[in-house]
Amino acid sequence: MSSASGVPRPGASEPGSDGRLDSWKEIASYLRRSVRSAKRWEKEQQLPIHRHHHDKRDSVYAYRAELDGWWNNRRTKLTDQHGAQDAAPPPEAAPPTEAETLDASGVGEPEHKKEVARPFSRAPRKAPLIGVGFALAIALVGLVAWFSRNSSHAAAEWLRPLPFKARDWVLIADFENRTGEPLLDGTLEYALARELSNSRYVNVVPRARIADALRLMRKPLDTRVDAAVGGEVCLRDGQIRALLTGRVEKFGAKYLLSVDIVEPKQGTRVNGFTEESEGKEGSLTAVRRISDRVRETLGETLPSESSETPLVKVTTSNLRALQLYSRADSLMAGSGSQAAAEELLRQAVTEDTNFASAYIQLAHAINYQKRPVEEFRPYAETAIRLSESTTERERLFIRGSYYELLGQQEKAIGAYEALLSLYPDDFWGTNNLGGVYYSEGRFRDAAELEIRRADLRPWDFRANYTAALDLAPLDRVRSRLYVQRARALVPPDAIEDFDVAWLELFPAAEAWLDGNLTGALQIADGLAAKIDSLSGNARKGFAQGTALFYLTLGRLEAAALCYQKIPDPLLRQEQLARVALFRNDRRALKQHLLA
Repeated sequence: MSSASGVPRPGASEPGSDGRLDSWKEIASYLRRSVRSAKRWEKEQQLPIHRHHHDKRDSVYAYRAELDGWWNNRRTKLTDQHGAQDAAPPPEAAPPTEAETLDASGVGEPEHKKEVARPFSRAPRKAPLIGVGFALAIALVGLVAWFSRNSSHAAAEWLRPLPFKARDWVLIADFENRTGEPLLDGTLEYALARELSNSRYVNVVPRARIADALRLMRKPLDTRVDAAVGGEVCLRDGQIRALLTGRVEKFGAKYLLSVDIVEPKQGTRVNGFTEESEGKEGSLTAVRRISDRVRETLGETLPSESSETPLVKVTTSNLRALQLYSRADSLMAGSGSQAAAEELLRQAVTEDTNFASAYIQLAHAINYQKRPVEEFRPYAETAIRLSESTTERERLFIRGSYYELLGQQEKAIGAYEALLSLYPDDFWGTNNLGGVYYSEGRFRDAAELEIRRADLRPWDFRANYTAALDLAPLDRVRSRLYVQRARALVPPDAIEDFDVAWLELFPAAEAWLDGNLTGALQIADGLAAKIDSLSGNARKGFAQGTALFYLTLGRLEAAALCYQKIPDPLLRQEQLARVALFRNDRRALKQHLLA
């Protein structure tokens, strides 16, 4: 029997229909090996075994899809080490070792020992069989040699790794939701896209790029991108190296999330992963584990958990709660999903109901999603009540956050300034006080804190871009430093952001301010010519940014031509109305506004 990938599976025993094997005996039977061999493979070769932990004794289980993937990876490693001809044969053809001749329970005597114990007088009865066995052996050798010659090319084709390089694109198809719970429609693939977007190795195809392919296919833009549609989108695009398909199932209180990596051109399954979660609340953790496994399979070297998400120095007696908080803190400090951070923080306060810092960050995460104050007020009030049992640093931050969230800006400024007077390197104090200053119209003070934040995070594109933007009207010389740093930090997929267009236009603005109008126009014209090669949000961002610069220089016709290239019809008419207003063309203004 063959797996979906076309590689022979270890065995054909398939107890159950949910892909799950519930004992060492079933696992060993599926692998066509002894229980002892299966246990040895788990210890020495990372055979994917799961455990239910009980008071007296653990029980084990495994999934056939994971065992298939492990077996295929094992074949690939052996081929890389010894060559295709020397690679270990599949279990059906592998000669058993002494340990593997034991029965499925792991009890019994090796076969050769049983043979030695037999009376010598019985040996002559086997003499007539020796010649027959010798002839069969010769025939078998010939058959294996023929098969090897004729199948080596096909095996090499299958074992060849996916041609994926750093910053290549993956498309995430819509998952099959087999749980019957509409809440999970679109949720897990969105979470996986957000997790993979944190990678500096993998690019996730945005919806706008998928929409471009759907238009070519004459399909509605809201077409469900299942595995079949996703495969065609990949082929039409031509630059997408991997397709991710998935499904979510429910077994009792458990949720099972499965994701396959598919090579788009041939439509072959390269690898697959399955993760289990206890209830919906654990699904995000399962998504993150699958994201890490996808990144590793595509060739990314992941840092260790400790280096990727260092533990934050906050007060809690629960290590698990601290790990959840630290992950959420990392998401909130970068460009991660605030909804994902909220989910992690809810788990953290469940683990430790006295975790003051987690409560206040949970309030911030809800507020960042622009939800009503009634939703986050209880968490802010719980944090302020528990803050007296924390460190002084945490207490001042919680007080400043509490007043900021409830709109008491002067009290918030006092608490945050006290925090920074004692701990000038505090990231969140710097970040939040800058925001309060900006809302109060204290732009120069806000800009100075943006500079401090960028210096605290010199590797962070967003922090350095914001510092450059806020400094530009105040101190062009100092702004130039952060522009240069931000441009060096632009991730390849950030071209979809209007911010990148601003960074590209900064030299043009400098030339104009220095009186070099010709140089300024040359830079702007170069960016305008680039718009036609872009699509989606990238096209919109560069069209808007370049048009605004033309408007600044009074080049109304050039600005109108750029606005005409905005893909969003409503936004395009809105911006063309702006040009008509500058021209004092009331008729055109009315037409654009009506449109």
